[in-house]
Amino acid sequence: MTGFRGTSVPEPFLEAVRKGRVGGVILFDRDVTSGSARNIASPQQVARLTATLQKQAPRPLFIAVDQEGGQVRRLMPVRGFMNLPSAREMASLPAKEIFRLGQRAGREMARVGINVDLAPVVDIQSSRQSPGLGDMGRMFGTNAAAVSRLALAFAAGLEDGGVLPVLKHFPGLGSAVLDSHHELPDVTRTWRSCELFPYSEAFRQGWKGMVLVGHVYHAGLDKKLPASLSPAVIEKLL
Repeated sequence: MTGFRGTSVPEPFLEAVRKGRVGGVILFDRDVTSGSARNIASPQQVARLTATLQKQAPRPLFIAVDQEGGQVRRLMPVRGFMNLPSAREMASLPAKEIFRLGQRAGREMARVGINVDLAPVVDIQSSRQSPGLGDMGRMFGTNAAAVSRLALAFAAGLEDGGVLPVLKHFPGLGSAVLDSHHELPDVTRTWRSCELFPYSEAFRQGWKGMVLVGHVYHAGLDKKLPASLSPAVIEKLL
């Protein structure tokens, strides 16, 4: 899964798509390096963009965004998309209402050709610091059973709306005190086995979506490698 700059597909990227060298595309609203807009201008523009990609691909592409809600929304109301609340805000709602929000968001994404949502976050918050996660309202709470119930309701809504949901960040970032976007958190002493509960519950229910492995280190799971690179975590534990 890769990406590109621009609200239309650059020809070199499109040529790579035609040759089957691209399996998936991730779209962003803002370019981190420049601070300017990146791939998303309006629903109509995104629909044209995704249609161009799929038309040129020899096999169907995964086209993904991070549409968790709150501060992590690539599809913003200012660009003509729904106002999706954060996980922290959704946590105060009944599961059936969270399902409906996921369903509405899924339908909106499907209409513009996006078929993967890199959400929901199923991390169990135990760190007060939790930079990049808890401080942004990206988690549903501190209780594994409640997080599982609410997050999986959102995921089920996404799936019903026509989009593949993605559980993240396996095996759990809820106790991290560093932001894994910038550093490698070590959760060896703070991670709890209950952080696996949302995943096991999803699998018990016949999970049809994806799982995103977090960039996090746990010496008890792999002494040398972070989870994102670890066969012990990915091929065995997961």
